[in-house]
Amino acid sequence: MPPAVSTGWRNDLQGHDTVIGLRVLHLATSPAAAAGGDVLTTMNWLTTNGHTVALAAGGDGEIPGVEMIRFRSGAASWWLGGKRSLIDQVQAWKPDLVHLHGAEAIAAARALGSGLELPVVVSVDQILPAARVRALRDAMVSWVLVPTEAHRAHYIGRAKLARDCVSLLPFAIDVEHMAAVGADTVDDALTIGLEAHADDPALLPLVAAVAKLRSSGALVKLAIAVGPGAKRESLINTLAEHQTDGWCEVLGARGHDALISRCDVLVQPSGDERGVAPVIVAMAAGRAVLAAANTGMNELVNDGATGLLVGMGDQAALDVALIRLVQDAALRRRLGEAAQVQARVRYAVGVVGPALVELYQLAVSALQNPGSKGDGSRAYKRRVTTRIDQSVADG
Repeated sequence: MPPAVSTGWRNDLQGHDTVIGLRVLHLATSPAAAAGGDVLTTMNWLTTNGHTVALAAGGDGEIPGVEMIRFRSGAASWWLGGKRSLIDQVQAWKPDLVHLHGAEAIAAARALGSGLELPVVVSVDQILPAARVRALRDAMVSWVLVPTEAHRAHYIGRAKLARDCVSLLPFAIDVEHMAAVGADTVDDALTIGLEAHADDPALLPLVAAVAKLRSSGALVKLAIAVGPGAKRESLINTLAEHQTDGWCEVLGARGHDALISRCDVLVQPSGDERGVAPVIVAMAAGRAVLAAANTGMNELVNDGATGLLVGMGDQAALDVALIRLVQDAALRRRLGEAAQVQARVRYAVGVVGPALVELYQLAVSALQNPGSKGDGSRAYKRRVTTRIDQSVADG
């Protein structure tokens, strides 16, 4: 039998959020994946605001203070009892809904949705291949949450997801925490940070640009955050060939704090849509951002005001902008301060969290009343507008 749904919530007509007491099961491929994104920030906010949360994850590792449900995600173990075990554990926990972070564990989310008649909310921050998009059309998927309008347009227009299934909801940030992370002086040498995949074609051109700056006498270092595995080792070997020893550090997948605490400027030169999360985190920390302009990044960064944008693939423009940031401390400070103000208005968990809860409410209600969903993006946009109005009123 499916678990009973908690219905002790309401949202009053004046738009004030009230405690609803939902039980939300967050789902990720591993504890490391959850720790590296905004999952824990969201879970902490939900707990503080009267909800009950747990994390279902495959792989090894623990997260202190988080209630965990384990499942076996490998293909063989999944079908040889792993799927049934996960369903049984989740049924005993009695969630109201499932929130999947990333699409890698979509099979587990669909199994829970159909097996226990639970609504599923899926957060994605990249453009998924067609096979995974098809899985998002599952009847139990209530919302696909995306970080920018460009992502939303893609999933509705090209991927052909239903318009009322795709909602704008950016990465949730604990801005106060990131401001504290960004408050410390990094090093005597200015450090440029980059979060990228090991095979990102923009990596080595950036390495070359930093090497050129160093040869001109600038005290500059480079910190690169990439995931673990063979490609990471290959990158380390490649960097060694470019004689980067002593000024280029390769970080493992340890969350955004590790990179932001080491860098003064964040650079996302490839235009990859997966760069959304690190850019938002850097803005919250008050770091200057330099990024390749694409439709999504144009929504995040106001060129010349909250960061710098250059054309996609324009290496010369990237080099010039990088030199500006290295040489002009006042510019770095001005861009970082303005970016942090924008992060407080648009990406703080106190803004994103209430909008997420409203979408949870609608997802639970829609099981009984499919016509009750409406445009989910309004939940977020309404709160941003309110925060902007408050900021204007406060001067």
